[in-house]
Amino acid sequence: MKTYLLGIDVGTTNWKAGLFEPNGKIYSLVSHTTLTHFDKNENAYYLPQELSKTIFNLVKQLTKKVKDPKCIRGIAITGMAEAGVPINKEGNWLYPAITWFDKRTQPQMNWWKKNCNLNELYKITGLDLSYIYSINKIMWLKENEPDIFKKIFKWLCIPDYIAFKLTGEMKMDYSIASRTMAFDISKKMWSSKLCNKAGIDSNIFPDTVQSGTLIGKVTSSVFKQTGLAIGTPVCAGGHDHVCGAYAVGAVSEEKILDSMGTAESIFTSLNNLSNAIKVHNFGFSTGRHVYPNKFYVMGGIYSSGAIINWIKKELFKDINTHQKLIDIMEKMYKGPSDIFMLPHLLGSGPPKRDSLSRAAYIGLTPNAKREDLLIASIEGIFYEAKTTISAIKECTG
Repeated sequence: MKTYLLGIDVGTTNWKAGLFEPNGKIYSLVSHTTLTHFDKNENAYYLPQELSKTIFNLVKQLTKKVKDPKCIRGIAITGMAEAGVPINKEGNWLYPAITWFDKRTQPQMNWWKKNCNLNELYKITGLDLSYIYSINKIMWLKENEPDIFKKIFKWLCIPDYIAFKLTGEMKMDYSIASRTMAFDISKKMWSSKLCNKAGIDSNIFPDTVQSGTLIGKVTSSVFKQTGLAIGTPVCAGGHDHVCGAYAVGAVSEEKILDSMGTAESIFTSLNNLSNAIKVHNFGFSTGRHVYPNKFYVMGGIYSSGAIINWIKKELFKDINTHQKLIDIMEKMYKGPSDIFMLPHLLGSGPPKRDSLSRAAYIGLTPNAKREDLLIASIEGIFYEAKTTISAIKECTG
């Protein structure tokens, strides 16, 4: 009987699941567009019941493609890191998951700026200050939804929440914990100092484990929803870009990974944190790799694939695939564009972090066509990537 591994990826643009042979060969992939909601203030969120139901439906599509679900020998979940679900002692979700890119937490970021030594913050967490991290979302709940906050038993980031729904167990791997801004990456433990400063009990976070560690096993309660065999092992996965780095072998200091999605992450591995201050000065974040005893440096473009999706939706409504966009660009391209696009739909990342920066086209004339804007946008993303890669080389040596 053939055996398979099941991977689940909870992304910003799509939620995906796939069956893989042990050698890495793809057997089957399925996906569903991410169900993102916006309230009247344009705050973005996910509904936890939609999240788990959609993921379970994707898994069921895969289990129907195998003769015996017992041939699926293991499961791991990856995905976005900073978003999370607060749950109570009964295991029920208390509030919709605030997306990683939602900006309602900027006041909390500004509080840290005024009340914390940012060099010390970086030394503990490996993170430059940003509104996206989990601890800011928890602080927002404390200040804006105090009745909800009082009931929180655990904060589970998105991959942890799916693992919990499958197994009933609450664990978080080091690479996801590294994106909470509450985790001491050197000591591999929650920082009571930062949690106390934020007015949060560090026990609100689950126990942390190395990626690949057995979390638990599929329970009988999800058998009908997924088709998975009861007792199937579920192991800790990790942050999507960090798992991607492991998959392509980017675990040494000689390699740089450009991981493209809604955001584009530019990433390299570190054996230690000896260059941490220089990395910090360039605005990059560091954290725990999914590969044991390794660290990483990460920066990138917050709205890389998001720009292409925006162009496709607003300017190329008659085009239904990304490949057709590529074909149009290749046919039209005649050298560097006279139009420049600054690709900051969601602000700019390292080495010049600026959450308030916005995208812009420069050099438009009455002759500009939609194809010209497409080419300028892709070139703008390339320029931004080159800037980031050059900075990573300089600060890591």
